[in-house]
Amino acid sequence: CCKLLVEPGLPGIYPLLFRAFVRKYNWAYRDSMCDILFMQHSFLFTLSLLKRYGGEWQSTTFYEDKYLQAFPFLLKQVKPIGDYFPAEKVVRFAYRGRCLEGFARFFGLVESESIGNDPYSEGSRVRKLPLLDQIVQFHL
Repeated sequence: CCKLLVEPGLPGIYPLLFRAFVRKYNWAYRDSMCDILFMQHSFLFTLSLLKRYGGEWQSTTFYEDKYLQAFPFLLKQVKPIGDYFPAEKVVRFAYRGRCLEGFARFFGLVESESIGNDPYSEGSRVRKLPLLDQIVQFHL
């Protein structure tokens, strides 16, 4: 780390941490819910959604809906947690916590704020920050 701080500096460390986070770190570790490995592997889809719609505040439900439209098979792969968390709620909760908050917000790509008094039931909204457009570029 000291060598990296001297030679490329802080801008050289960010890509290394980013790559390690998406490739090696288990995102499910923080929330102790079931592993949904595909959710982590589809991080580029989340980034594309944020680039496309993130210029304006959007609710986390908006992004959850887009994610479930793209990957409905997850509802059959994820098991409900008791009577209170059907598969869809598990996927939505995991997506919000892992992808939008634990990944995008953690890496400074979006900002978020709660909607209402209870972020678990009412959710939050997110908006992209300039860093997202600086580091994420898709070339078609």
